[in-house]
Amino acid sequence: MENPRREDQDDVIIAPENIALIIITWDEWKLKIRKNALAFKNRYFGPEKRSVPGGDDYDELFYNPGYVAWSYLMLYDETAGTEPISLERMKDEYFKSMSGGPPPYMRHHIERYNKRRLDLPNLILTYMAYHGKYENMEIADQERVRFGIRELVYRAIKGDGAIAIADIRDVFKDSTFHVHSPVLSCWRDNIPILTKFEVVNGKRIKISRDGLWDYHYDKSKRDKDLDFKKKLEELNDVIRRAHAKYVETKDLGAAYRELFRDEEGKMNYVWRKNYLKARPFARELLKAKALDIKFRGRYEVSELADDWYLKITRWIFRLKIRLKISWGHQLYKRCEVRSLNEVFVLEGS
Repeated sequence: MENPRREDQDDVIIAPENIALIIITWDEWKLKIRKNALAFKNRYFGPEKRSVPGGDDYDELFYNPGYVAWSYLMLYDETAGTEPISLERMKDEYFKSMSGGPPPYMRHHIERYNKRRLDLPNLILTYMAYHGKYENMEIADQERVRFGIRELVYRAIKGDGAIAIADIRDVFKDSTFHVHSPVLSCWRDNIPILTKFEVVNGKRIKISRDGLWDYHYDKSKRDKDLDFKKKLEELNDVIRRAHAKYVETKDLGAAYRELFRDEEGKMNYVWRKNYLKARPFARELLKAKALDIKFRGRYEVSELADDWYLKITRWIFRLKIRLKISWGHQLYKRCEVRSLNEVFVLEGS
């Protein structure tokens, strides 16, 4: 499948006085960081077997500690810590093991051959074992399953506090997927999100192909319904706590922060590991958005986050920007990134 190309993907707009510095940084990244990344890939996954021009080139910001931490928090929070294709919970112990060896979880690019994209709508937080399965899925299929679970979480927090089977069928409707089935060890077409049944003469009869969540990515082969129901209940346990917080406070931000709490009411490892690294990045991003300038003089804010993720950023970090001075808007646009703190007062805890 030929992936669509963004018209501006090769255009880099930068201030003339910064050109030399950026070229040097880019050259250093290509010579050192890319070499290390390929060595890591070859060590754990064997030699690179495909060669696509530009296909494995990542933007340097992709490995920036602030961006990494921020993107992990955003992608984890919107799905309530649930891996989209399998509906599995992303448990703390998996993230803790990221301190050594290959990371069990990783950020996957939906647009496979454009790894330079940084915008979060193009990323999925997934288990390493499922990365290759996403790589060969259609872009539309990946987006449907990822944004579908995001919609389910949002509805449940604001609604009844749990995701029901009827909700899943309503969000995904007649969507089908081309996926690799771990159960069958092959690729299957026209897979619904859940298996459909109909009661005929008192008997429950299957009227569709086996579903993505309740069969193909169900770890229990003998009782395929049991494991799916268990995973859904684990997800609903987290959502119920967030829903309770929303009912209490009428604050969606507080509800979405609640998704990072464990059963004991403590902030989980994903939060503790990433929050302090991500907060300065989030502050800088929101300031750039408010000033309508490029982030760090290089990136349009829209290249990193759409309105949904900017909203989640404000919610999670409880950030509110207030103008400190009332000069003309064009003056703000001429301010350099390093002087933003002189222009804004950042409110938040």
